[in-house]
Amino acid sequence: MAFNLKNRIRRKLYSFHGKVFLSSYKGTKFHCNICDQSFDKMIKLYDSYTIRGKDSDHSLPNAICPNCGSWFRHRMLQKYIDDSGFLEGQPKLLHFAPETFFVKNFEKKLGNNYHTCDLKVMESPNHHIVDINNIPFEDNSFDRIICSHVLEHIETDEKAISELYRILKPGGIALIAVPTYGDKTEEDLSLTPAQRKLEYGINIHVRLYGTDISKKLEKAGFKVQMESYETIEGNYMERGHRSAHLDSDKYIFICTK
Repeated sequence: MAFNLKNRIRRKLYSFHGKVFLSSYKGTKFHCNICDQSFDKMIKLYDSYTIRGKDSDHSLPNAICPNCGSWFRHRMLQKYIDDSGFLEGQPKLLHFAPETFFVKNFEKKLGNNYHTCDLKVMESPNHHIVDINNIPFEDNSFDRIICSHVLEHIETDEKAISELYRILKPGGIALIAVPTYGDKTEEDLSLTPAQRKLEYGINIHVRLYGTDISKKLEKAGFKVQMESYETIEGNYMERGHRSAHLDSDKYIFICTK
């Protein structure tokens, strides 16, 4: 709860700063493909977490769009969506815990075929209160699913993944993203929130995923392809600086049923 409040305050401060000083960021070096604005620089993300008991600097220059507030992982996701034709043909899309800037764009593109869901109420015409472990839709209901940075909060993630597979139509595609640290997932559900913060960086994360999450996705039945900022090209992000944050948010798992 404390982290969520801190994160909301931080995002509001970044948004306020961007709006006040927007003209000082304008240029051509970086492009935000969510709000379609270009900049010579973006807002630096100042961040630090404790991962596996060690302090880890997660700061990243040119990370946050000064206009819409999107982070580099949001713009990477948008770039993949645009380049792959993920939304072509007006597919029926279910989007878990979506950011406001995505909602506006996807509603405009998909109309009534765009459905949002979360544990809380949000402003969206087709919004559903949904527990990801017990999704209230019939089998084979959606052509597309986006589930980004959700599963690290779910204790029974294999159940949640099986639910995503169940509601996706044959041939459908789910875009799934989680923060990853190395190859191997670390999980201890007996940890207290304070212990989680020391091991996983954030007290509301219940595990530290590795890229072996792909095995859990395959176990549910998905065919999995991994994409990253290395394969998703473009000037939507800073490519001349390495960061633990950049590496942890590196991958999108393209899951086909």
